[in-house]
Amino acid sequence: MSATGLFYSCDDEVSENGMTPSLDDSGLIEAIISSTNKQLISAEVLPSSAITAIDENYSEDFISTAQFAPELGYEVDLQRTQGAWLGERSQLYFDTNGRELQTEDEAVERGERPMRKRRHRRSSMRDCFEFVFPLSVNMPDESTITLESGSDWQEVRIWHQENPDVDGRPAFVYPIEVVFEGENLVINNEDEMHSLRLTCREDSRKPRCFEPVFPFTLTMPDGSTITLESEEDKAEVRAWHEANPDVKERATMVFPIEILYTNGETVTINSAEELREVKVACRDSQE
Repeated sequence: MSATGLFYSCDDEVSENGMTPSLDDSGLIEAIISSTNKQLISAEVLPSSAITAIDENYSEDFISTAQFAPELGYEVDLQRTQGAWLGERSQLYFDTNGRELQTEDEAVERGERPMRKRRHRRSSMRDCFEFVFPLSVNMPDESTITLESGSDWQEVRIWHQENPDVDGRPAFVYPIEVVFEGENLVINNEDEMHSLRLTCREDSRKPRCFEPVFPFTLTMPDGSTITLESEEDKAEVRAWHEANPDVKERATMVFPIEILYTNGETVTINSAEELREVKVACRDSQE
C-alpha cells in the first residue's frame, strides 16, 4: 500500500463511509514527525528511490540519521558539508515507497531559523561568505573535532555513523572567522552567525545587478593563477584552498575584467577599487 493511500486520524474522526480521510503530503509529514514509534534505521535500508533522490538533489549534504515510522514513511536528517551553510541541519520526508514528500517551508518567509526541508529553497540561497579554516565543532557527546578544510566534515559524518543513537548536532566553537564581501570577519556566537546567514537569505531574494563575464583569471596567494571559463571552474579555487589550509589570504582578481549588467550592458572594470564601487552602487540601488 502506498503512503498516500494510508489513513490516519489524530482524534479518531471518521468520514461518512467509516474510513479516516487520506493524507496529503503535508499531513503525512506531520504524522511522521508526531509518530511515537519511529525506529532508527541504517541509511542503507532506505528505499532505493529515496537514496537516488538524496544522491542527485542533496549531494552537498550527508545523512546523519534516518528513521522509519511504520505505515507512514521515513524521516531523514541531513547536514550540509560545505559553503556558508556548513553544518546546517535539515529533514527530508519520504513515503513508504521512497517518494519525497513535498511541503512549503513557510518559516523561511517569516525570517525564522528553520531547518531546510526543501532543496529548491536552499539552493536559491547564495553562499555569501566562506569559512576560514581551521575551525572546531563540539559534538553531542562533548568531544571536539577540528576541521582543517571543508572536506574534513567527513569526520563529523563518521562520528554520526559510529554514534547512531546519539541525538543532536555539532556546534561551532566560537569565535570563528569568515570571508564576507572580500574581507575577513570574526563571528563570536550563534546569534551573529544567524544574522549573517539571514543576510545571505535577504541577498538571495534580490536579483544580482551584474555578473562577471567569463573567462577571467584569479591570482592565488602563492602567485599561481587559475583561469575560470565557467561557474564550474570555481571548484578549482575551492580545491586550492583545501590543499593549502594554512593559507588565510584569498585569491585576487586579475584586472581588467568585464561585467555584464542585467540590462545587457557590458562594462570594463580596471581595478579592485572600481569593482568595490560598482558593488556598493548595486547594493544601494536595491535598498
